Amino acid sequence: MILILHTVSAFILVISHTLFLARSAWLVKKKRGPKPFDRLVLNLSQLLLPLVILTGAAVSLKSGTVSFFHMAAGLSPLLLMFLFRKRSFRKKHPFILPLLSGLLLAAALLSGLFLY
Repeated sequence: MILILHTVSAFILVISHTLFLARSAWLVKKKRGPKPFDRLVLNLSQLLLPLVILTGAAVSLKSGTVSFFHMAAGLSPLLLMFLFRKRSFRKKHPFILPLLSGLLLAAALLSGLFLY
């Protein structure tokens, strides 16, 4: 049951993060502000990351094995948040953190699909 919750929430996380990144790029290009849908997708992405990490920890504790690559790719977005926490850096380069996080989340999703 936890594995299903982990898998479904990981899919939703990657989809919502991809939508957030694509819409953000489009809004910056058009010089428009975020709409309620954009805020919803951002909040969903931020809320699902801890859920996916916790359910992943529960799955790995239950099974007794864990793939290093899957775990590293899944936890790296948290590390990136701390590395890129300076507001001045995020203002200069607004897409580095979402792009790297999205790539790492997609890598974790793909590696997880091959694990189970």
